[in-house]
Parts: sequence; structure tokens; C-alpha cells
Amino acid sequence: MKFYFPSLLDEMNAEKLLDTKELNISSVEILSSYLNSDERVLSSDNKGNVFPSFLENVGINEDTEGLEELITITDFNKFEELDKKEYISNPYLKLISKIHISKNKWKLMSLFYEPFEAFVYDEIKVDPKFYSEHTPMGYFKEKFIYPALIEGDAIWMSLIPHEINTMKAPINRATGDVLVLGLGLGYFAYMVSLKKEVKSVTVIEKDKIVIELFKSELLPHFENKTKIKIIEEDAREYVKKDDVHYDYCFVDIWHNVHDGLPHYLYFKKYEKENTAYDYWIETSLLAMLRRYLLTIFEELHYHGYTDENYKVAENEDDKIINDLYFLTKDYEFNNTNEFHKFLSDESIKKLITYLKIH
Repeated sequence: MKFYFPSLLDEMNAEKLLDTKELNISSVEILSSYLNSDERVLSSDNKGNVFPSFLENVGINEDTEGLEELITITDFNKFEELDKKEYISNPYLKLISKIHISKNKWKLMSLFYEPFEAFVYDEIKVDPKFYSEHTPMGYFKEKFIYPALIEGDAIWMSLIPHEINTMKAPINRATGDVLVLGLGLGYFAYMVSLKKEVKSVTVIEKDKIVIELFKSELLPHFENKTKIKIIEEDAREYVKKDDVHYDYCFVDIWHNVHDGLPHYLYFKKYEKENTAYDYWIETSLLAMLRRYLLTIFEELHYHGYTDENYKVAENEDDKIINDLYFLTKDYEFNNTNEFHKFLSDESIKKLITYLKIH
């Protein structure tokens, strides 16, 4: 990344960009600490504010240095009270609440959020100016029950508000012959099969046991089950086929951003013309890649890194950062707009199609 005017770094407020990146990371770390803790139930004050209780649960004092800036940049103090009725009216939740599964080591169980237990309920929101990230956190005032497929003692798949909300837009966009990579509880396949605009739904899933369980216990209850076809195959191999053509494809074979990023980069390579694509939590995946690009920018212009620093990789993240460095090392920027365009979602989507596949 080369900047031809010394004043350009000041003009584009580079330090603000990098400070915001660090605040985004701090916010994610604190929220992760909370979500992985045993103390997730909050209490509200007489104004209904749960934020002080949240700080107490994560061990942060209201006077902690940097907290005010973190709040200003990431809307860290926003916790939304959610409407339970909005979710329990979901047609799939209504359907699955009537189904009982207890087969071998698999069970369909009801789990729940406690009253005032905060959780992430939707995809992150990114401000286009300095790329500050806000993670939508919410809670119910009453216990909220949701279905989960349990394998032994482990939760294999659950249908929580976050899943429902992050799939709303892809479900709305699905049309024609639909390809779904990843079966899960069949939520996406079920919801799009209800649409008149959807002619067929082909689901690719490599886990034979999951397919058998779905076909025997869930699919028979689907209204439009004749639209749905399940193929037992690794999605990574399936997308390589030249004779595979669909109007729309939804990819959802990961659990979170960290395990999803390598898969996302892989599948972007195999996009086909005349097919519309959606990737689960893509905004979060792109935000992670943007942080990597800003980290490279910081290392080059403030820490004096060179090619040698990007030739060793200790983990998957390092590999991606190294590849991004060598891919962008000769990029030239003559003004602020060029750099911000480079960091946009559409630019990053195009950029990653040139990355190596690991």
C-alpha cells in the first residue's frame, strides 16, 4: 500500500481509523467474555437500563479509562428489549414445537434464555465513515424458549433470534432454483420452500447421520417437502462442478466468524455467473477482513514492516493476512476517497477472489 502524498495520512484521519479498529476489537472481546461467562442475567434500574449491570457482570467499572470512547464509537451501551411475540409467531418455530425427536444420541430439546439474559440478536452494523462496528445486543423480559438439536451433551444446532434475524434478508432474496450449502435444522430450506417464487431447494450436506435424521424426523412435517432435495456431499467439492447451475445460492456451513472466514474465502472463488449469492453473517466476515487490511496498513506505515514480516504464518489468520499483504503491497492511493473505496464491502469482495485457497 503506497501513499504518494505525505499529507494523505492526516487527511484521511488514519489514526482515527486505527483507533476505531482497536475499539471494535475491544468491544468484541468484552462481549465474548460476557457471552462465555456464567453470569449472563442482567438486572434493570428504575429506568429500565441494563448497562450498569452488564458492566458489573464483565468486571468493568463505569470510570474505567477508555470506556466513554468505546461507548461513543461502538454504541456499546445499547441493549434492546425484544418482543417475544415477533419470534414465537415464526412458522418454523410453530412447526418444530410440535415435533419430538429422541433417536440414538440425538434429541430435539427446548432450551431457553432467562429473563434479562442478554445475547447477540442480529448481524453487526458497520458505520461507513470510520468503520465502527455495533453488535446488536438484546434481551427478553420473560423466559424465551427455543429448539435445539443435541448430540450427546453437545448442542449441534439451535434456532435462536440471531439465526432468524440474520437469515431474513437471504430468505427474502431467494428465488427460482435455490442451492443451500449446509442443512442445520432445515430452517432456511423450510422458509424458502414456502415462497411461491422458489421452484426447488437443493441442500448439500456431508453428514449422513444428520441427513437421515432430517429426512425421517423433520422433512415429513414440511408443507412443501416435495420442493426439497438433499444431496450427501461435501459442499467444497460440489461447487467445483461445472454443470451445477442455480438461480440463487445461500452458504451457511460455519458457526462463527473465525471458523467461517476460510470457508467464505474458498466459496467466493467458485461463484458462478447468473447465480445470486448470500453468505451467512457476511457483514461480520467482511468486517474481519477490513480489520486485517487496516492492521497491514498500520504495520507498514507505523511499525516499518517489510516483506519478511509476512512470510511466516503460525495460524490460519496469519496466512490470510500474509496473502492480503502480498496481494495489496503494490496498490497505490492518491487520495482519501481511493483508500476508503478500497475498504468498502464491494471492494473487499472483489479483492478476496484473488487470494490463494488454503
